[in-house]
Amino acid sequence: MKAVLSKIKIGGIVAACLLVCALVFILIYSFIIPSYHYSKATDYYNDSDFENAVILFNKLEDFKDSKTKLKECKYHLAKQHIENEEYAEALKILKIWPDYKDSEELILT
Repeated sequence: MKAVLSKIKIGGIVAACLLVCALVFILIYSFIIPSYHYSKATDYYNDSDFENAVILFNKLEDFKDSKTKLKECKYHLAKQHIENEEYAEALKILKIWPDYKDSEELILT
């Protein structure tokens, strides 16, 4: 009888450990990693490295205001393309959101 109870206790401990591990994994995967990527993307944005910021904000999808930040980064990336006389690249980006800020005006110029 004691052996059966001992196995039940061990099974309960193992189940509890698995549950804790699963919760830690979920926390890391759904909050800690996205928070790190968001912070890194924001750093890229602040350093005017819009290409890398776009990559990370795009991966974040609905995390915080990533969609808004993604749009802002793409807009600034398009403006960089215009400054570098890479008009075809700029046009590809600006056509996605022609109503964003002065995108329509930039398209026409």
